[in-house]
Amino acid sequence: METQKTSILGSGIYLPKNELSSGDFENLIGLPEGFIEKRTGIKSRRWGSEEESVEYMAGEAALNAVENSNVQSIDGVHLCLDIISTQRGIEFSTSIEDRIKEIVEVSPNFHVETTANYCPGFIYSLNNAFLKVRSGQAENLLVVASTNYRDVINFNRHFNDSFCKEKGFNLKSKEVLSFPLESKDLVFQSPILNSFLWGCGAAAVVVGRSSEDQEYFFQSRESKKIRREAFAPGYDIRGDGFAALDGKAISRFAEQEVPIFIEDFLKYSGLKISEIDHFIPHQPNSIILERLRDSLNFPKDRFYVSCDYLGNMIAASLPATYNIAKSQG
Repeated sequence: METQKTSILGSGIYLPKNELSSGDFENLIGLPEGFIEKRTGIKSRRWGSEEESVEYMAGEAALNAVENSNVQSIDGVHLCLDIISTQRGIEFSTSIEDRIKEIVEVSPNFHVETTANYCPGFIYSLNNAFLKVRSGQAENLLVVASTNYRDVINFNRHFNDSFCKEKGFNLKSKEVLSFPLESKDLVFQSPILNSFLWGCGAAAVVVGRSSEDQEYFFQSRESKKIRREAFAPGYDIRGDGFAALDGKAISRFAEQEVPIFIEDFLKYSGLKISEIDHFIPHQPNSIILERLRDSLNFPKDRFYVSCDYLGNMIAASLPATYNIAKSQG
């Protein structure tokens, strides 16, 4: 069977109007001035209002991507769900289909598929969409990622002197503040200290048949060292925050294992790092990305970073960064 030529035809983004600086965040949760940027490089992030729900942002990003692609119809949507959407059991199918119908036709076999894979969810969904179009199962597909942690972060927990003394926290120590998860012999950063990593927003791309003959490569690999429990979803045992991370383990993974994976992937693709024109990584925090770029010796002006002013948008971080880079030429 002859495969169809396939590419990204268009992209779209929706960012909440409200911008929350790291200084604002520090005031809200009682952290010292400069604490956040020094440890993460994140200066600000977008913060959704009550009206800017995860569903609403997904719909807006989808509409923008469809308009940007100039397609006449959409066959389906591959939706990347973040952890909060998964736990809430949010249903996007009807709402996102209704929004798309405002500007284009939807095929009789229109469908919505979901991937709950958190940070790498967009890449997996993008791969599925590419495979469907290349094999002739669809003509145009939307890949959408949306994230909003605004309503699950508790800003009423302040790290004042009495609280730190009671919990044994020392903000002046070099050690990362941490706490043991219940019934697990693991130590994580307190969820309140992860809350400033996240940014709200949504982004989407349209994958469709193309006149261009493009090569396409995909590969995935799980860590050989990091334990899956390095990310613990849900509310912590004290009833605050939303997720616990083993930040040090994740940082080591990014610095030690990711460069090796990239080197192996380039060999698999038959490419050299010098042949890469544009590099769009996931956006955990800008300090981690700067270390990664240094290890790859990749030019700074072609290595795209958005998390310093958008925070970590989970699966939406990649398509958002792609859209911004594309719009800037």
